[in-house]
Amino acid sequence: MVPVALLLWWRIKHAYRDEHVGREGLLDAFVAALPDATVDKGPQGLPRLRGRLDGAALLVSLHADTLALRTLPTLRLEARWDRPHNAVVDVMLDPSGTEYFAEGLGLGGRAAPPEGWPDTTIVQVSGIEAVPIVERLSAVDPRAFPALKHILVSRDELRLTMNCARADRQTYRVLRSATFKPDAVGPVIVKQTIDALRTLEVAASGAPAAGPEESTVTAAPAANPNEKDF
Repeated sequence: MVPVALLLWWRIKHAYRDEHVGREGLLDAFVAALPDATVDKGPQGLPRLRGRLDGAALLVSLHADTLALRTLPTLRLEARWDRPHNAVVDVMLDPSGTEYFAEGLGLGGRAAPPEGWPDTTIVQVSGIEAVPIVERLSAVDPRAFPALKHILVSRDELRLTMNCARADRQTYRVLRSATFKPDAVGPVIVKQTIDALRTLEVAASGAPAAGPEESTVTAAPAANPNEKDF
């Protein structure tokens, strides 16, 4: 029994180190793209970034989503950009029914998905300017942003939620601890997030956004974190 207890203690110790120490650098790739940003702790003790994108305030936070059944916890990135609009449009891609950020359930109306978007996309709207926004989203190809999960166009901001990575399988199965690799939010996710913010802002506002700042991040293929695990 003693060797088993020592092994369990060792696993718990390393899981704690990976989860509570390794997580501190999860937004390093974002800091590299937005060098004037600052990082503190946000929800669940995960890092949170405050900066500016094209002159407007940007808040980036991380969330470990553990609500979906039969899947490993997903690390989701939420980007809130200070770009107000005249209506509310809530777009959910690949809905599972367990999303903690499904705020659109309280909106007054449903709309058909933008042309060219998956038929499973759920769109909810509020305000007379919402329909033109949905129509303009037809010009956006969501396949350009494979990590994109949720869009909220609101009177206060443009908010996106991105899928970043799945939790470590072994640690979660043994200890039920949602531990993510230090590079879970890499340059690919950063570039997708920034490109999606700018592209969707153009569609939401109907006018080009401010000139983009020069970006040093590069694109590369990303894994699909929506696949079932067990």
